[in-house]
Amino acid sequence: GARVPIPGGGDHCNFAAARGRLYVLGAIRFGSSNVFGDTYEYDPERDQWSVVARMQVPRGASGIAVVNDRIYV
Repeated sequence: GARVPIPGGGDHCNFAAARGRLYVLGAIRFGSSNVFGDTYEYDPERDQWSVVARMQVPRGASGIAVVNDRIYV
């Protein structure tokens, strides 16, 4: 499938699956301590990632939970 479009690549990404989609909710950029706060949604039918939100406080290497189609970081 398509690669996650995190500029420069990401490490310690936060992943979740809900409603038939895959989500990446923030990450730490490779080779730095910069934390990336965009939330990407992957649509497997279109093989495409899109930015769907931005976290108010960017996080990487976090715990993730999906409860009733809501994703918590």
